Amino acid sequence: IHVLGGFFHGSRDIERGHRTIFDTIYKGSHNRLEVEKVRLLGPDVAAVFIRTNLTWYLNGQEQNIQARPTLVAQKSPTGEWKIAVFQNTLITKDAVPTLADTLIKAHPYKGNTPVT
Repeated sequence: IHVLGGFFHGSRDIERGHRTIFDTIYKGSHNRLEVEKVRLLGPDVAAVFIRTNLTWYLNGQEQNIQARPTLVAQKSPTGEWKIAVFQNTLITKDAVPTLADTLIKAHPYKGNTPVT
C-alpha cells in the first residue's frame, strides 16, 4: 500500500508501480530509511517499523516528505527474510497541509491506477 492508499498485488505489479514513480515524480530522488523497531511475532514472522525521508524535485525545486512504512517480514524455509505485507503512510503536519496536497497533485497514482 503506497502513501496515497493505493495498492499493488504481486512482484510484477510492485515493480511496474515503482518503475512508474522512479521514471516520473521521483526521478533523481533520494530516500533515507531508518528502522525504528523490529517486533518478532514468532520465530519466522516480524513486524518492522521504519521512518523514511524522501527528497524529490518538483519543477526543479527540492521537496522533502517523511513517511512511516510498516511491514511484515516472513522467514522462508531457507532462512531468507522476505516482505509479505507493506504499508506506507505519509507523515503530515497540521501546520503544513500544502505539502500533502502538492504530493497528491503531482503523484502519478491516484488510488490503484496511474494518472494519464
